[in-house]
Amino acid sequence: MELKETVERLKSDSKYFCETLLKIVYDGSVHDWKFLPSQEYINRAKEKQEKAGKPVRLIIPKSRREGVSTYIEGVMFQKVTTRSHRLGMIISHEQESAEEIAEITRRFWEFLPPDKRPSIPGAKLPSGKSMLFDKLKSKLLIETAMDLNTGRSMAIDYVHVSEIAFWRNAETLMLGLLQCISDKDLDTIIVIESTANGVGGYFYDMVYAAIAGENDYEMVFLPWFIDPRYQMPIDVNFKATEEEEHLRNLYVFDGKKITLTNEQLMWRRHTIKNKCNGDKIKFRQEYPGSIDEAFIYSGRTRFNQESLAEIQSKARKEIFRGFIHEEMLLGGKRKHTLEANERGYLTIYERPVHRAQYVLFADVSEGIEVKERDTDYSAIDVLRCDTLEQVAHWHGRIGPELLDNEITKLAWYYNEAFVGVEKNNIGYGVVAALKDTYGRLYINLVHDKNGKEITKEFGWRTTVKTKPLMINGLAEAINDGSILINNLASIEECRRYTIHPDGSLGAPSGQHDDRCISLSGAVQMYLHSYHAPESKDIERPDEDDDEEDEEN
Repeated sequence: MELKETVERLKSDSKYFCETLLKIVYDGSVHDWKFLPSQEYINRAKEKQEKAGKPVRLIIPKSRREGVSTYIEGVMFQKVTTRSHRLGMIISHEQESAEEIAEITRRFWEFLPPDKRPSIPGAKLPSGKSMLFDKLKSKLLIETAMDLNTGRSMAIDYVHVSEIAFWRNAETLMLGLLQCISDKDLDTIIVIESTANGVGGYFYDMVYAAIAGENDYEMVFLPWFIDPRYQMPIDVNFKATEEEEHLRNLYVFDGKKITLTNEQLMWRRHTIKNKCNGDKIKFRQEYPGSIDEAFIYSGRTRFNQESLAEIQSKARKEIFRGFIHEEMLLGGKRKHTLEANERGYLTIYERPVHRAQYVLFADVSEGIEVKERDTDYSAIDVLRCDTLEQVAHWHGRIGPELLDNEITKLAWYYNEAFVGVEKNNIGYGVVAALKDTYGRLYINLVHDKNGKEITKEFGWRTTVKTKPLMINGLAEAINDGSILINNLASIEECRRYTIHPDGSLGAPSGQHDDRCISLSGAVQMYLHSYHAPESKDIERPDEDDDEEDEEN
């Protein structure tokens, strides 16, 4: 009876199986396996889903070398050696990594007690990237992400996706791979893990979708300070710097406030100096202490991520979402009505203030949805000039022939705001319509070759010269904290805005930057038009005022 219970426990309890039967190699010698804290956290998340009667779906953003691959390989080895007709697949981002993972698996088999070792063809240690257990008819395969058809034609039970942030075509490969794993079979496992590699992309989107509850993956973040190996004896003269004292109590993990020890700070200091070439940003990229830090400090984003985090901490909540309507009254007055609708294109954070000056900028798109591709949105931002605060944000897909009406309604509502419109391509039509209906438009004075003749050109043209000007203007406002950005999606687009390898600026592949462009354009309108008044009698409105009718 006792033997039967042991066999059942080895089959069902991953930690018991790994720590009882498997050996690991470190510091040049073979050791009994004792779970690291990082492995404990992953195992706890795995068991939570199993106990809830769900197939295991985990996504793991992590610090460097925390034993994640070893843990997952141990679990997959357990599964395929205690069950028949099961297939486990490990997919790594490159050949070298695949070979290292294959070596971990071979060691598991090699150091098993002979009476517990499942038979394999030829009864000798395999040298390739697959391991077949002939009597069980189960198999482990180790592949790379170089082949977009990896796993596509197989029925897979357990899959370990390693360092997916560094895959070249993650979305394409994963789309085919995930169709091969049954969601009805509760004894299936998908684990996606990686260190971060910039803001945006498949891994980034999957992580934040898991956090938001938009998929069935449990997110398990593994910061550097939970690893007991990441500490070292302090020097006799050790004294924490002001920055280190700030870091000491900065992090929260597993719902608890973390206090870094001097030994951990000493290890961090040593690692920055000797393994990160003195670069603290590189340390945070390789050894993040929080989930946001993991992505903020990886990749070449254009805007200062710490400043954006500070701006986000001050962001105000929306007071209205919906649509704006306009009615002409006698005497040329306009009455604006706000129609609340959670699916509306307009978000307001502050209603217009008497005597306050405002600027508005619109980034114009086609306004159509195409099934075959993710088309751009149009975006409009309104800034209050004396506070440089984003007080309203419009974002949606409508035809450009309708967008000029949305612009004029918002402009009149916000005290006849100064308006700029990006007129590249389809923006020309919007600018042309506005010239006939609205007076306060941005005009570019264009000189001829001799510098004598001047032509008035309505609208903002984004070129290789003016685009960096726009982005630099927004970057300066973000860096010095002079701009207040309330729309969280605008902040998120700024986080993702990237310096590409060729030096160009824009959103990561497959992402949008329309909010970023409308915001940077609004900053340019502010710089071109605003002169601070001498009087200081402009006051912030009462945010509790929930009236939905406004009249200018």
